[in-house]
Amino acid sequence: MEATLLLQGFPSGGAGYVISKETLRRLALRSKDPPMCKEDGYMEDVELGRCLEKLGVPILNSTGSRGRSRFHPYTPMHHVVKGPGKNYEYWDANIVRVGPDAINKFPISFHYIKPDEMKLLHFFLYNIRPYGINHKFSTT
Repeated sequence: MEATLLLQGFPSGGAGYVISKETLRRLALRSKDPPMCKEDGYMEDVELGRCLEKLGVPILNSTGSRGRSRFHPYTPMHHVVKGPGKNYEYWDANIVRVGPDAINKFPISFHYIKPDEMKLLHFFLYNIRPYGINHKFSTT
């Protein structure tokens, strides 16, 4: 696949992106004249990776201090219980992990979550507090 020809890879689009103001500025100003980036295509994440490479924008590691991903290309069920799909390494450049240690303590996103699953996750995260666990939040 042509995506593997990108030196720095590409950010898997399904889990979303975080883009700096400077990157947005470069995309807006330098990608138009002459056009360095395609405005359409069948794989927007690959095109974004190609464009960022041409603009000299590095794709940075977004893992936490323990090396766990923050952007997840699959559902929590796949990361914790089932295991990732066949080509997982293609979608996530980080070490493949399965189980409770697969998900960052502060995850940003998951891909392929259906609306009912989203409602269930919201319920568990914001409405249930198991007895006997200290619920004071600390960022340290």
